[in-house]
Amino acid sequence: MWEQVPATIQHAVELVRLIGEEYIWVDRLCIVQDDYETKQEQINQMAFIYGNAYFTIVATAAHSAEEGLKGIKDVSPSMYHNVWPERANMDHYGLVAWSPWNERGWTLQELVFSQRSLFFHKNELTWECHCAIWHERMQLADLSETNCLGTHNPNARGFRYSPWPDLQEFHQLATSYSRRQLSFSGDILPAFAGITTALTHSFPGGFLFGLPEVAFDVALLWRSSGPASRSPKIGEASVPSWSWMVCLDQKIDVDLSPWASGFSYLAGSSTEQVAEQGGSLTYTPLHVAYQQEWNSRWSRKRPPTGVLDGLVTQSICSWYVKEETGDRIISNDLDKFKDCCHDPNYELPSGWERDGDRFYHSVDPQRRFKYAVPLVTDEEEVNTEKGSSFTITTRTERAFFYNVPKPYGQAVDRLEGEAVVDLCNCEQFWVGCLRIQTRTILWRLLTKKVECELVAISRGYIDSSAGGWPRLDEHEALKSRGLENYAFYNVLFIERKDGVAYRQGIGRVDKSAWEAESRQEINLLLA
Repeated sequence: MWEQVPATIQHAVELVRLIGEEYIWVDRLCIVQDDYETKQEQINQMAFIYGNAYFTIVATAAHSAEEGLKGIKDVSPSMYHNVWPERANMDHYGLVAWSPWNERGWTLQELVFSQRSLFFHKNELTWECHCAIWHERMQLADLSETNCLGTHNPNARGFRYSPWPDLQEFHQLATSYSRRQLSFSGDILPAFAGITTALTHSFPGGFLFGLPEVAFDVALLWRSSGPASRSPKIGEASVPSWSWMVCLDQKIDVDLSPWASGFSYLAGSSTEQVAEQGGSLTYTPLHVAYQQEWNSRWSRKRPPTGVLDGLVTQSICSWYVKEETGDRIISNDLDKFKDCCHDPNYELPSGWERDGDRFYHSVDPQRRFKYAVPLVTDEEEVNTEKGSSFTITTRTERAFFYNVPKPYGQAVDRLEGEAVVDLCNCEQFWVGCLRIQTRTILWRLLTKKVECELVAISRGYIDSSAGGWPRLDEHEALKSRGLENYAFYNVLFIERKDGVAYRQGIGRVDKSAWEAESRQEINLLLA
């Protein structure tokens, strides 16, 4: 029986025995694979399993569990290599960032939540915890059992387990996950469930297929970074068409830059605020996620790069999710205190206090907000990732516009670019643009005039002084018209099957153009 256990697991067991520990947790062996309820419960608890482990054993270079762990005395083959101590940190980042392990979807939660990790690379070992990196043959300093060496990289502070809904940090987690690979489409939701389960303690309402319910309007604004060459047939995907997770199914990167419109409640970063106040900042010692390059670690000093700064989103819909017991409303109320907080006579929600024109809460008194936001209360039932129903519904408006076909050469260029299609009305006036998700639909819209069914999901605006203005897909069109302010409707381009709508793209339509067009109120069923 022992001989049938993969070499990597055998070597890990022997390593644990050598260091005097009694227990080892191996997902392949410890998660009951043929009991769905037990399996789902343990998958949801992965954050706490890794977070409470003594340390995590990571085989970065292995392509399979049969390759084993090199360098364990009297257990596995030795390693032979040259070591340059002065390059230890740089080598460590590179070895992890470019490893097969770092490309897998399931391993993000290991990297994010493990407090200490021992990395077995192809020819060397490294150790990383929240305050130090150790490399073989490095000279050990005199360490006490209590003193930490201090954070090894000031920009690698780690995942901050905030007691409030930190949409900016979730933006980075989701982006990192979307760039990883999964062998099976059915793993898309489970491989991220450990992260969303941990965050349900700070995001009221929890998550629905990777979208935070408290900021649902904003979360729906994701877009693909390019057209997918493959796409499941309508209604046959493993996740709904309205979730950013569908990009993993389509094997394309997701672009979450429009989520920046949901960061408006944040008054600068915690790091900047505490530095100004001369204080110190305590982070829960959970790990940081590596990006595509070894040196692009998360920074707590600035928002994610590439976001559409200055973008504002305004709700126009009430969303519901269809469940067995009936339609359940999606909270979508991140901004519910935005307009009333600055009234000095308004009684703030429990725990919130004013500090000049800023606000703070007793759960994180160092953090300043532009207005109060909903928090998870002790009485509130904490919901884990809800992935049971693909269908959401709302009452909204639809209108029909036309795409603007391009000459063949320009169509080919756009097919290989960011998949943007211009929109016009029946009088041939430009009204906006769409970002399309699949190559087949994109090519059709680039080469043939089609009547496009669009549904409004929110309103928005941005002015030309905002940092995100030059990054708008329609920037050149707005510039040529001399516009300094842009008010618009966020719209979904949909196609229908059996009365159910499926998202095929997202875009913006100029507000005046939308309101001038013939529109119809509909009950939208979106799956």
